Amino acid sequence: MTDVNKGAGDWADVVVDAVSDCVNLDDLYLVGHSYSGVVLPLVASRVPVKRMIFLNAHVPVPGLPYTAYMEQHPECSIGPFDLYEYDEDGRLVLSWEIARTFFFPDCEEEVAKEAFASLQPCAMHVLSEPCPIDEWPDVPSTYIVGRDDALIGPDWGRAVSLERFGRAAVELPGDHAPFLARPQELVDVLHRIAFLGDSTPDPASAP
Repeated sequence: MTDVNKGAGDWADVVVDAVSDCVNLDDLYLVGHSYSGVVLPLVASRVPVKRMIFLNAHVPVPGLPYTAYMEQHPECSIGPFDLYEYDEDGRLVLSWEIARTFFFPDCEEEVAKEAFASLQPCAMHVLSEPCPIDEWPDVPSTYIVGRDDALIGPDWGRAVSLERFGRAAVELPGDHAPFLARPQELVDVLHRIAFLGDSTPDPASAP
């Protein structure tokens, strides 16, 4: 979302509209990456969801601004905040150097350049507003950790998975964007999650 006046509820509206025509909505798996993790519980509070899957993603707390959560848990975001740049509207704008070094380090150069070209300025209101739900939806959740993620702390992801979801995180080798760097491995993990749920093995130990 690029509109500085839009918050998590508006982001959730986009997702709800996108899935509203699904034939089997009761079999819906939501995957949220990075900032979009703040949207998953909002969507799951509005439509039937089989499972929420947080992929190297932020995990909001009902009623709490995520910026306040990050102040309490600085280990959750380990990215180079002092190097980030913002436009005149206060939206996050990534330079190629930051994107290549921290967001897409594992990708082939051409893939990283294509991903960088598709990036848009990111409005930050979604993080500074209170999370607009009163309680966490009663939906199973899985956290996928990138072991070498330089933006979302892997140790934090492991801890939040145990504390909030009641199970160990599923782990992948590599960086913040496995859908670009190792898409088949990510597809295999998502497939196992869909069929095995909370009994999903770590990819390193899976047959």
